[in-house]
Amino acid sequence: MINSIMCRILTKNFTKLGQLAYKNSFTLLSKERQAYLSAKIEELETNNKFQNIRDLYRGISDFKKGYQSRCNIVKDEKDDLVADSHGIVARWRNYFSQLFNVHGVKDVGQAEIHTAEPLVPEPSA
Repeated sequence: MINSIMCRILTKNFTKLGQLAYKNSFTLLSKERQAYLSAKIEELETNNKFQNIRDLYRGISDFKKGYQSRCNIVKDEKDDLVADSHGIVARWRNYFSQLFNVHGVKDVGQAEIHTAEPLVPEPSA
């Protein structure tokens, strides 16, 4: 009986603490967001004033797009997901070393060369 009463009291207190923490974090994030937007608008006004057209339009397009989340996950040779930055760099390093190092061709002259233009024989004299 006493345990159930204590549980109810603690639950109510934790609920109130959670609501208070939510309000405080929401207020803090709201103030930070407002400061960020003010700085962004000031930067756009400065670019407009000094005729930095490229930076002005780039800032406007970034502002219109909003937040774009990025997914930095790569699959390795075993099809396992790699999420840390060092692992991703190592995976790209391995990929390009395999791509650019042609194995099995001993002489460069024997390798086939693919070009976009067709090979035209030289005219005979």
